[in-house]
Amino acid sequence: MYFDIQGQIESNLNKIDEIMKLTKDRKVLIAADTNARSKTWHDHSTNSRGKKLEEFLVAAQLHIINEYSERNTFNNIRGLDVSVTVHHIYK
Repeated sequence: MYFDIQGQIESNLNKIDEIMKLTKDRKVLIAADTNARSKTWHDHSTNSRGKKLEEFLVAAQLHIINEYSERNTFNNIRGLDVSVTVHHIYK
């Protein structure tokens, strides 16, 4: 999934919620570029989008299985996009 940085993150979180309802009682792996920053997935800071995503993950009892990486894939003034920007989430 791609979460547009200009869009409201809540609409994307609702889509994940719908996926979880459709896959009830099954394991699911979701990969997403969320354009959300959080120390939880090894960024150097947490922004409001990251905080909302963190809260959603906790409430939905979802887990992030990213690993820290030194390899940058993109870096600009808005932040550092590392390989862990793709979030693998499962329940």
